[in-house]
Amino acid sequence: QSAINAYISAINLYPNRLDLYFILAELYENLNQFDQALEQYQAVLALSPTNSQAVKNIAKIYLEKKDYSKATNIYLKVLKERPQDQASLFAIADIYQKQGNYAEAREYYEKLIQIEYFSDMSIKTYVVLGEIYDKLEVLEEKIKDNYNFPPTPSGLCDYCGHRQICPMWRHLYAQKHAESQIQGEEELKKI
Repeated sequence: QSAINAYISAINLYPNRLDLYFILAELYENLNQFDQALEQYQAVLALSPTNSQAVKNIAKIYLEKKDYSKATNIYLKVLKERPQDQASLFAIADIYQKQGNYAEAREYYEKLIQIEYFSDMSIKTYVVLGEIYDKLEVLEEKIKDNYNFPPTPSGLCDYCGHRQICPMWRHLYAQKHAESQIQGEEELKKI
C-alpha cells in the first residue's frame, strides 16, 4: 500500500508522466484490484489517446475479469488499426477457443501463422491450431450423424434474439408462452 501511495503522490506532482500511471496500474493488477488498474490506463488514454499499450492492457484486464466480449471488442479495434498485431490476433483466437468457437479461433490462428511463420509463438500456434482442427473434425462428424448438441452458454447469450427457443434459456419464457397459448385457445372457443 505504501508503494501505491508513493505513486499516487508522484502522479499528483507529475501528472503528465505516463510511466507513473503504468507502474501504478501494474501494482493494482498485482493486487487483483482491476477496477483501479483500469482507471490508471484510462488516465493514460486521456493524456495519450492512441497509446496502444494502455489499450492492450485494458483488454488484458477484461480477460482477467472474464469479460470476453469487452476484451474481444478492444482487440478487434486494435486489429482495425494494426491488422498484423500478433498479441491481439493471439488473444482473440484464444478467447474464441475458450468459448468453444473453434471456427473463429481457427481463422485468427491462421492469420497469426501467416504473419509469424517462423517463431517461438508460431510453434504454439501450430499446436493449438492442430487441436482446433481435431475438434472441428469431431464436430463435423457429429453434425453428419445428427448429433444432438447441448446448449453452451456464453457472454453473447445476453444479446441473442433466439433465447425464447434456445434449450438453455426457453424455461425463462415457458410461463409466458403457456399463458399466450391459453389465451389463444380461449379466443378460438369464442369463434
